[in-house]
Amino acid sequence: MSKSIYPILIAGIGNPLLSDDTAGLLAIDMLENKIAKTENVVLKKLYCGGFDLVTEIASFTTVIIIDCIIDSAIKPGEIKRFLFSSQDSMMEKSKFAASSHGIDLNDVLKTGTLLGYAMPTDVIVYGIGGADVTTFNESPREPVKQAIHSLIGIIENDLKNLRPLGPQSEAKPV
Repeated sequence: MSKSIYPILIAGIGNPLLSDDTAGLLAIDMLENKIAKTENVVLKKLYCGGFDLVTEIASFTTVIIIDCIIDSAIKPGEIKRFLFSSQDSMMEKSKFAASSHGIDLNDVLKTGTLLGYAMPTDVIVYGIGGADVTTFNESPREPVKQAIHSLIGIIENDLKNLRPLGPQSEAKPV
């Protein structure tokens, strides 16, 4: 199995035409203006999920995913943080394992490993509670917009707290 070659990927997942589902993509737009350009952080908009994520997140040591989540227990605009690590079994226990993208994140990581990809050792998923992912609108509802602004500061703080990274290092959230 090959080692990860890129330290951190921040990926926003969504559909640019479906109201609250634009959250991950809009967060990447905001981060592009806030995060200093370095070779340690790659920002990427993803319009896919499921098995397509295998190749998108492979070769990164740490991945931060931003996505809209629809769950009756999560209010619109509420931010939930889920941690996945190859060092423990948190993936097995996570509620985020249920996915509308075809397969869950746990299966994405397992599949990538079985196929010989260098999969991330740590994944942080930020789910922003949404309510409307079916209306054609390039802008999310107000609670989701506010959550995106709040999340940018949280992610900036996460990046400060991650250990300094090099091409062959492992990142661990502190």
